[in-house]
Amino acid sequence: MKKLRILATIRKLILEEGFENASLDRVSVELGISKKTIYKYYDSKSDILTILLKRFIVKHIKYYETKIDYLDPIQRIIQLFYMCNEIYTLIDNKVLRFIAIYIPEGKDEFSTFENNFIVSSFEKAIVEGVSLQCFRREIDARILAIMALQLAKLQCRIPELKKSNKDLVQIIDHFIAGLKNHHEEMKI
Repeated sequence: MKKLRILATIRKLILEEGFENASLDRVSVELGISKKTIYKYYDSKSDILTILLKRFIVKHIKYYETKIDYLDPIQRIIQLFYMCNEIYTLIDNKVLRFIAIYIPEGKDEFSTFENNFIVSSFEKAIVEGVSLQCFRREIDARILAIMALQLAKLQCRIPELKKSNKDLVQIIDHFIAGLKNHHEEMKI
């Protein structure tokens, strides 16, 4: 029970105040326990952060598998963009630098998640769209999947694009328009 409360408390502090302010001292004060008690369950703050990062990744994979994977290719791409928006709103460049410092394997694990899950999910949707003749045959699904990931990241990192969901919708509309057969109308 204490082990889960420690994880939940540090997660809450990270979300509310950022990684830098989520110290084990703050966790011990919040929970009314000693740091020694925290170290009874976890070897280090890095250990806790590694667990939280892995849970974050698993949460998004499970969300995709239960809510997105069954959708038609266009809706799947739209939902992938929204999922990426959520991910990259929380995990920006500052957080990635923090992860690289405090969770040595974390940056590689997140990079693997991006390439083996996010890019592959976009690619799978694009390939399926091509096979269903929703998208143009001559497109390179892998390159467009990588572009989709980069667009999703940019949308969360460029202040002018971050402003509203309307901007995200426009990015998605333009991306899908580039995939579609020229004779089809936009049906988003």
